[in-house]
Amino acid sequence: MPALQVRDLPQDIYDRLCESARREHRSIAQQTTAILERHFKLLDGGAAEPARTPHPRGDAFEPPEVIAERIDRKKRIFARLDELGPIVVPDGFPSVVELIQEGRDERDGRFGL
Repeated sequence: MPALQVRDLPQDIYDRLCESARREHRSIAQQTTAILERHFKLLDGGAAEPARTPHPRGDAFEPPEVIAERIDRKKRIFARLDELGPIVVPDGFPSVVELIQEGRDERDGRFGL
């Protein structure tokens, strides 16, 4: 497959390309190819496909409204968590390290280690 190298690309265009690639979960090379494909499709008289965001758990694409609803749902969940306030850990409560060690010791005991 041919390679493409672009010299003297203005920094602002490169930055926009990087942001666009990040937003659509693509590499810079994949995003460049997608942009060029859309551009040539428009030149050929076709309709440009809207930018699609890949599903985070696979290659399937979701419509923007589904993604927006998921984002809104997460914002509501985090807002509810913020309402709970901080968790106060009582004095004498085991540290995270102690809890992990206890779990490992318990597991090792089950396997006779």
